[in-house]
Amino acid sequence: MPPGAVLEVWLDAGEPIEQVPDSLAMAGYPIEYLEERAGFFVLKVRRPAVQHSEC
Repeated sequence: MPPGAVLEVWLDAGEPIEQVPDSLAMAGYPIEYLEERAGFFVLKVRRPAVQHSEC
């Protein structure tokens, strides 16, 4: 995925939606969008311009 690209992830309720957004944010991935839909959640996350390993 190129830097700056947006990834859409579908997450189930419960542990996935409770853990994944926080883990991504702590790793430096900006959360662009989060919406509850019928039976799942839609999360859009942007890949940072510079990865930690590239520094």
